[in-house]
Amino acid sequence: MNTRLALLLTVCVAAAVSQGSTLTLRNNCASTIRVCSTYGGYVYDLAPGQNKTDQPSGPYNECNSAQAEVTLNGYDNQDCYDISEVAYKLNGSPLTVYSSATAATLTCESSPCADASQPGGTPKVTCVAGPTSVFVQWC
Repeated sequence: MNTRLALLLTVCVAAAVSQGSTLTLRNNCASTIRVCSTYGGYVYDLAPGQNKTDQPSGPYNECNSAQAEVTLNGYDNQDCYDISEVAYKLNGSPLTVYSSATAATLTCESSPCADASQPGGTPKVTCVAGPTSVFVQWC
Protein backbone atom coordinates (compact mmCIF):
# COMPACT_ATOMS: atom_id res chain seq x y z
CA MET A 1 0.00 0.00 0.00
CA ASN A 2 1.25 3.48 -0.80
CA THR A 3 1.59 4.99 2.67
CA ARG A 4 1.54 8.48 1.19
CA LEU A 5 -2.01 7.83 0.03
CA ALA A 6 -3.03 6.15 3.27
CA LEU A 7 -4.72 8.39 5.81
CA LEU A 8 -3.66 8.14 9.41
CA LEU A 9 -6.65 9.02 11.51
CA THR A 10 -8.04 8.65 14.92
CA VAL A 11 -11.34 7.44 16.11
CA CYS A 12 -11.88 7.70 19.81
CA VAL A 13 -14.74 5.52 20.91
CA ALA A 14 -15.99 5.12 24.46
CA ALA A 15 -19.08 3.01 24.77
CA ALA A 16 -21.37 0.70 26.53
CA VAL A 17 -23.32 -0.26 23.44
CA SER A 18 -27.09 -0.15 23.69
CA GLN A 19 -29.31 -2.58 21.82
CA GLY A 20 -29.77 -1.06 18.37
CA SER A 21 -27.10 1.66 18.52
CA THR A 22 -24.43 1.19 15.87
CA LEU A 23 -21.24 2.87 14.76
CA THR A 24 -20.34 2.68 11.07
CA LEU A 25 -16.97 3.77 9.70
CA ARG A 26 -17.29 4.72 6.03
CA ASN A 27 -14.50 5.37 3.51
CA ASN A 28 -15.72 7.46 0.57
CA CYS A 29 -12.14 8.32 -0.44
CA ALA A 30 -10.21 7.07 -3.46
CA SER A 31 -7.47 5.69 -1.21
CA THR A 32 -7.30 3.32 1.76
CA ILE A 33 -7.90 4.72 5.26
CA ARG A 34 -5.66 3.33 8.06
CA VAL A 35 -7.54 3.07 11.34
CA CYS A 36 -5.30 3.10 14.42
CA SER A 37 -5.84 2.42 18.11
CA THR A 38 -5.20 3.99 21.49
CA TYR A 39 -1.42 4.04 21.26
CA GLY A 40 -1.09 4.57 17.52
CA GLY A 41 -1.21 0.84 16.81
CA TYR A 42 -2.69 -0.33 13.54
CA VAL A 43 -6.22 -1.79 13.83
CA TYR A 44 -7.45 -2.28 10.26
CA ASP A 45 -7.69 -0.73 6.81
CA LEU A 46 -10.84 0.60 5.19
CA ALA A 47 -10.60 0.16 1.43
CA PRO A 48 -12.10 2.78 -0.90
CA GLY A 49 -15.90 2.49 -0.74
CA GLN A 50 -15.79 0.15 2.28
CA ASN A 51 -18.08 0.45 5.31
CA LYS A 52 -17.37 -1.27 8.62
CA THR A 53 -19.91 -1.50 11.40
CA ASP A 54 -17.99 -1.54 14.64
CA GLN A 55 -19.00 -2.41 18.17
CA PRO A 56 -16.98 0.20 20.05
CA SER A 57 -14.65 -1.58 22.44
CA GLY A 58 -12.38 1.19 23.64
CA PRO A 59 -10.63 4.33 22.55
CA TYR A 60 -8.89 4.63 19.20
CA ASN A 61 -6.61 7.62 18.95
CA GLU A 62 -3.13 9.02 18.41
CA CYS A 63 -3.03 8.47 14.68
CA ASN A 64 -1.90 11.98 13.80
CA SER A 65 -5.19 13.38 12.54
CA ALA A 66 -8.41 14.86 13.87
CA GLN A 67 -10.37 12.31 15.85
CA ALA A 68 -14.02 11.38 15.84
CA GLU A 69 -15.25 10.66 19.35
CA VAL A 70 -18.40 8.58 19.78
CA THR A 71 -20.23 7.42 22.91
CA LEU A 72 -23.17 5.07 22.44
CA ASN A 73 -25.68 4.60 25.28
CA GLY A 74 -24.15 7.35 27.38
CA TYR A 75 -25.79 9.38 30.14
CA ASP A 76 -29.61 9.19 29.97
CA ASN A 77 -29.34 6.66 27.07
CA GLN A 78 -27.92 9.27 24.70
CA ASP A 79 -25.62 8.66 21.76
CA CYS A 80 -23.05 11.47 21.56
CA TYR A 81 -20.40 12.39 19.00
CA ASP A 82 -17.89 15.09 18.18
CA ILE A 83 -14.77 15.86 16.18
CA SER A 84 -11.69 16.84 18.16
CA GLU A 85 -8.56 18.69 17.10
CA VAL A 86 -7.32 18.87 20.69
CA ALA A 87 -4.55 16.26 20.31
CA TYR A 88 -4.11 16.31 16.53
CA LYS A 89 -5.13 18.68 13.75
CA LEU A 90 -6.81 17.37 10.62
CA ASN A 91 -4.01 15.81 8.59
CA GLY A 92 -5.62 14.08 5.66
CA SER A 93 -9.00 13.48 4.09
CA PRO A 94 -12.13 15.40 5.13
CA LEU A 95 -13.94 13.92 8.12
CA THR A 96 -17.71 13.99 8.77
CA VAL A 97 -19.61 12.60 11.77
CA TYR A 98 -23.41 12.38 11.80
CA SER A 99 -26.35 10.44 13.21
CA SER A 100 -29.41 8.75 11.71
CA ALA A 101 -31.46 10.90 14.10
CA THR A 102 -32.24 14.50 13.28
CA ALA A 103 -29.14 16.21 14.65
CA ALA A 104 -26.09 18.19 13.65
CA THR A 105 -23.69 16.96 10.99
CA LEU A 106 -20.12 17.80 12.00
CA THR A 107 -17.62 18.30 9.19
CA CYS A 108 -13.89 18.93 9.19
CA GLU A 109 -12.39 19.72 5.77
CA SER A 110 -9.36 21.78 6.80
CA SER A 111 -7.59 22.85 9.97
CA PRO A 112 -8.51 24.65 12.09
CA CYS A 113 -11.93 23.05 11.81
CA ALA A 114 -14.93 25.16 12.92
CA ASP A 115 -16.97 22.05 13.86
CA ALA A 116 -14.18 20.53 15.98
CA SER A 117 -13.34 20.97 19.64
CA GLN A 118 -10.09 22.93 19.97
CA PRO A 119 -7.49 23.14 22.76
CA GLY A 120 -8.81 25.45 25.49
CA GLY A 121 -12.16 25.84 23.73
CA THR A 122 -15.67 24.74 24.56
CA PRO A 123 -16.33 21.11 23.57
CA LYS A 124 -18.66 20.82 20.57
CA VAL A 125 -20.54 17.62 21.36
CA THR A 126 -23.82 16.56 19.74
CA CYS A 127 -26.10 14.16 21.67
CA VAL A 128 -29.29 12.46 20.53
CA ALA A 129 -31.68 10.08 22.27
CA GLY A 130 -30.58 6.51 21.57
CA PRO A 131 -30.65 4.08 20.05
CA THR A 132 -29.36 5.55 16.77
CA SER A 133 -26.80 4.86 14.10
CA VAL A 134 -23.72 7.08 14.17
CA PHE A 135 -21.53 7.38 11.07
CA VAL A 136 -17.88 8.42 10.83
CA GLN A 137 -17.13 9.16 7.17
CA TRP A 138 -14.02 10.20 5.28
CA CYS A 139 -14.30 12.14 1.98
